[in-house]
Amino acid sequence: MPPKKRFSMAQIAETAFRLLREEGFPAVTARSIASALGASTMPIYSAMGSMDALTAELRKRALAVLDGYQLTEYTENPYLNQAVGYVKFSQNERNLFRFLFIESPVSMEDQDAIYPLRRPDGGARSQWFGPIDEKTLGSIAFKSYFFVHGLATALALGTAGPFDDVRIVRLLEEAGGAFVLFEKKTTGGSL
Repeated sequence: MPPKKRFSMAQIAETAFRLLREEGFPAVTARSIASALGASTMPIYSAMGSMDALTAELRKRALAVLDGYQLTEYTENPYLNQAVGYVKFSQNERNLFRFLFIESPVSMEDQDAIYPLRRPDGGARSQWFGPIDEKTLGSIAFKSYFFVHGLATALALGTAGPFDDVRIVRLLEEAGGAFVLFEKKTTGGSL
């Protein structure tokens, strides 16, 4: 009888992440991982522990890819860069976006802990918004999230796009500008 193959959790996670990226979350099964590694499912189950642990590792890896997009400088505005990165991620990494936000989502209450909003310091904030209090900034961010997420979802599902960077930036600038104007109007002209 040939010796049993042994795999580390890292080997399994790397294979699972490749499957996730190429084929989507439904393709990530013990059977598909075993097939990709040329093994039976038994050593996969033994090394993996649980599908929940593997899913958590896949979420961590997918978030690292998202971070790369959101931390890229597309414009001079750090707030806009986060939104552009999110949209580009959805368009370029459809299976990862679907996994994080459609097929295996977390509640909005839990998203702040898992997907922290990077808020530039107060000096950077005043450069882009003028004087603004946290409540108003939160209101703009809340409205912007739904626009950005809707656009990103449409691109990830293929119901819109593909859009080039210029169009993505323009759409996000126009929507963000509308949210800022609305807040100015409702607060009597100041933020």
